[in-house]
Amino acid sequence: MGDAPLRLVIVGHNPSQHAWQSGHFYSNPSNWMWRILRETGIAPPDRIRGAHDDRLMPAVAGVGFTDVGSGTPGTDSSQFSSADFQRWRPGFFARLAGQARRASAAVPGCSCGACGAPAVVAFSGKRQFTELFQLPPGSKGSKGRNSGSSGSAAASSAAAAASVAAAAAAEPGGGGGAEAPLPTGGSSSSDCGGKAAEVALQARRPSSVSTGRQWVLPDGWPLPLSTEVWVMTSTSGAAPMTREARLAPWQALADRLAQDAWPRRCVARCSGGIMHRGGSVAVAGDPAVDGGVGVAAGAGGGGGAASGSVAATNGGG
Repeated sequence: MGDAPLRLVIVGHNPSQHAWQSGHFYSNPSNWMWRILRETGIAPPDRIRGAHDDRLMPAVAGVGFTDVGSGTPGTDSSQFSSADFQRWRPGFFARLAGQARRASAAVPGCSCGACGAPAVVAFSGKRQFTELFQLPPGSKGSKGRNSGSSGSAAASSAAAAASVAAAAAAEPGGGGGAEAPLPTGGSSSSDCGGKAAEVALQARRPSSVSTGRQWVLPDGWPLPLSTEVWVMTSTSGAAPMTREARLAPWQALADRLAQDAWPRRCVARCSGGIMHRGGSVAVAGDPAVDGGVGVAAGAGGGGGAASGSVAATNGGG
């Protein structure tokens, strides 16, 4: 996902076997992802040709990739249970929080580690989003496995924070220390992400989830609430739907992203809990343009396209 403030992070389920072997996100020819990104303009068609250009996306378009199940290849998503997602969750949350902290380091005056958080996180399918919530007590998860009860909200939040901190400490570059998730509530915001929205955090899984922006997020969500969360239609060729139905949510997302200039200009608004306007930084991420902050998509860190060797190098989950 790189080390600069991003407009968008696209979150997949887990790397397909094709993506794992090719070392590129969404590389299966039957997957619609790159056609959709180019057609909607999320990926500039004159700069991005397809999956083999995934590492250019952070610098060219401000778009990074990761998976909930990073580092665990498998084309048949039904082979993974709710228990697998609960096992993946701390590492996934730690990757999001870690990228935001690294990006925030480029924002002068930022001390909260959240000023450089991505503008939008978009899940390329409903399941990888809904599985981040806990099932009600006694419910059966995917493949008939019981995911356990949610417990009290306070206990759930504390457990989630502890799990993310432990995973962050284990991540390469994590510093060996236990870092808590980024601040999520209140009015904490930056000019990158705008003001925090009225978003609810809850442990229990919603009864239904529609595509588009989400207003209920899983307890322990590691990014500030100024980061929008969207759920998109699946780009898998195995998911039956019309071209129009598949494309519509992505076009809506493209229209949303068009509201944010790229490169992003982030302004620190935190200092010991006091909001203020600090210095700003334009993050183009394209050395050819400004000799500034260069970024590269971490294949293993993103997990969606990591061969075994790349995953070992970049810490794919």
